[in-house]
Amino acid sequence: VRYLGRRIGTRLTVIDADGRVLADSEEDPSVMENHSGREEIREARSTGLGRAGRRSATLGLEMEYLALPVERDGRVVGFVRTALSLDEVEAHLRSVRRIILLGALTMGFLTLVLGLYLVQEATRPFSLRTHVAETEAAEDRRRLALILASMTEGVVAVDEEQRIVHLNAAAGAIFHVEPGRAEGVPAWKLLRQPAVLEILDRAVRERRRGEAEVELPDEPRRLVEVRAAPLRDPEGEPGGAVLVVHDVTRLRHLSNGCARTSWPMSPTS
Repeated sequence: VRYLGRRIGTRLTVIDADGRVLADSEEDPSVMENHSGREEIREARSTGLGRAGRRSATLGLEMEYLALPVERDGRVVGFVRTALSLDEVEAHLRSVRRIILLGALTMGFLTLVLGLYLVQEATRPFSLRTHVAETEAAEDRRRLALILASMTEGVVAVDEEQRIVHLNAAAGAIFHVEPGRAEGVPAWKLLRQPAVLEILDRAVRERRRGEAEVELPDEPRRLVEVRAAPLRDPEGEPGGAVLVVHDVTRLRHLSNGCARTSWPMSPTS
């Protein structure tokens, strides 16, 4: 379980029918309390699929849990549970917001400095200095683009009119869009997923965060976790929103595969 958890970057827990933890990819099962009363376990027992979000008492992190029952001869003999850290997702979102706001502040500062400098040096040739300032600004934009391009999550930033300001390579792969041709295009023309556009619209118009899981009509179909948050410009005025998209297809397939697999449940699992 520890090896599998490290390979997929997800916490895995194996629980018997009475709620006793048999194996966990991150903690010693002997010190973990009985899980029969956990919301996701109760829901999985009654409906076949359990989901819950709360702060983990073991890890001290905000987690989202998904639990599936394991059956043998028509009887539930245990459960397999996966967990994702919401703190990690939120940290990515905060990082993206800081990067975008830092870029806006940097551009504003460079523009102000350049204007004052040109006024003071109006009697001197300034073509070379202008070229240097433009090169520095272009370098700042390039660094920001490299940071966003290196992220494995899809990132889409839009302005207050919901026109795309930036779309990184990961988002381009998810929505089948060429990043270089996305700037300035209305989001609805490229993203084309009603659930995704609804979350983005709420973040821009109502200044509210939003999140959802959305199934994309690809072949094979993919499941993505979408989070949106409003942005503000350097003056504190509403300045559009950022959308972070994470492909959770493999995690869900793993969970479904575990649910269909039967194996003897024992403390040495």
